[in-house]
Amino acid sequence: MRRLCTGLVAAAALLAVPGAARAEEPAGGSTPASAFATFSVFGQSQVATGYLYAVGDEDEHIGGARASVDKPENVLAVAAAFQRGTAAGYTYGATVGGGQNAGAGGKGIAPEPPPGEADGQYPSTPAEQTWQGTLSGAARGPVVDGRAHAKGTALPSGEADFTLQRLDVPGQLTLDQAVTTSRGEPVEAGLEGESTSVLRHVTIGGTVTIDSLVSKAHALLPAAAGETKAAGSTVVQGASVNGVPVVIGDTGIRVSDQGQGTAQKAQLDEQLSKGLAAANIEDIRLARTSIVKGDNGKVMIDAPALVIRYRDKTLAASNPQGFSGGGFALGGATLSLEAQRATSDIGAGSSGSQQRVAPRPSPWVERRAVRFVT
Repeated sequence: MRRLCTGLVAAAALLAVPGAARAEEPAGGSTPASAFATFSVFGQSQVATGYLYAVGDEDEHIGGARASVDKPENVLAVAAAFQRGTAAGYTYGATVGGGQNAGAGGKGIAPEPPPGEADGQYPSTPAEQTWQGTLSGAARGPVVDGRAHAKGTALPSGEADFTLQRLDVPGQLTLDQAVTTSRGEPVEAGLEGESTSVLRHVTIGGTVTIDSLVSKAHALLPAAAGETKAAGSTVVQGASVNGVPVVIGDTGIRVSDQGQGTAQKAQLDEQLSKGLAAANIEDIRLARTSIVKGDNGKVMIDAPALVIRYRDKTLAASNPQGFSGGGFALGGATLSLEAQRATSDIGAGSSGSQQRVAPRPSPWVERRAVRFVT
């Protein structure tokens, strides 16, 4: 099984993700953002992630939706068929990108943003973009036909979403439909962030099938008082290997317990091992769910992706470097949120008086990537 390609196929109507009602500015000028002196929300979801060896742990997201929202007001939302990593984004802007956002040395021979990408920014522009259409991949590669939408507002708030109906990477991966969304915004209840990915009818290596793979990360920091409420999960439903029902968790893949006798279960285990080996799949499992809390209501949530590692002797024989495998990930969503409330109680005996909290710089959001080298 070869490295995951960067192609997607055929568009679908945008699926709405439930969430709190969007906050709008009241006539009096007070907004939900007024409850916080500073805040930062970062959400990232994707259909799939490929890892490149050339630039350390550089990662590229397929069908990615990213929203970064800070107060003081700074919003960047990106939805893209192929969401560029840091190095890839710089290379594109510095060598071939055109337009007002091109990097140094831009030749102006390619558009910025590239086809298949929509950007929403504040206070920069554009505030909102929508892309919809078809993209052709590399020679003999798949085609992307989908919809990307991104929006940034002065609230400040940001949202990004990407949808597709068909992804087909021959011999490696197919799926019928996928939706990814990320958003961050102050609402009446407090500061809220959400990131989700929903993949349906997935086939990996022509062997492993999954009815649905759903990742959700959500956090809410109450405006008045109280700790941040956080939740993260990834659920795999309807998984099988060559028709044999299986369970996929953070310890790997196993045959579903259906009360078989010892001999029958041993036979099914053998079928499972042979089926994975025939597809060159060395390991398939969910990464572990992680929710980490800190000061100032800070929380980092990782709703894990499904990680696939493979080893292919044919691949090793066909390249001079001798790489025999690698890996990619499906689904997954991450979210980081923190804030300082605009006012805080001085303490006991303060008679309810309050003190203004000085703004703090927005936090740096750590990006984590998995590197597969075999």
